[in-house]
Amino acid sequence: MVRAATIDDVPAIARLAARTFAMACPPTTASEAITAHIRDELNESRFAEHFAGSDFFVVDADDGEVCGYVMIAYDPPPVDNDWANPAELRRIYVDADRHSSGVAADLMRTSLDFAAQRGHDWIWLGTNEANDRAIRFYQKYGFQIVGKRTFCVAGSIECDHVLARPVR
Repeated sequence: MVRAATIDDVPAIARLAARTFAMACPPTTASEAITAHIRDELNESRFAEHFAGSDFFVVDADDGEVCGYVMIAYDPPPVDNDWANPAELRRIYVDADRHSSGVAADLMRTSLDFAAQRGHDWIWLGTNEANDRAIRFYQKYGFQIVGKRTFCVAGSIECDHVLARPVR
């Protein structure tokens, strides 16, 4: 069951981010860069900072640990557009043992409903261009590739697809 996260969830979100980030990276990303990115960007302090300007939703596992989360942010998209009020699905991560269990689908539906309730007209995201599994998942929910951007993982420059869809 998806629920709105609270600041008390930050440690569990950071632990989940550390467990799952490498799955989103292509095999060419150096393990040292992944480790540094987790240390510098996916820590409790950074998530607490994100909480001030983003919305988070989580799914709890039976043991009380967070097994999935999504972060919705509001930075401008890195592509030319005429969107009036876009939202960014910045992160959606689920523990590997929960893939294909419906957790990611529940988080996606919650995100799309939340964006609609808040009056956003478009929702966009970036994902590594080599992450075929994620791209297929997003396309299943109507996201289309609308551009590219670069993403820095501790000094390692990665190429992302930017995907977007209207919020209905």
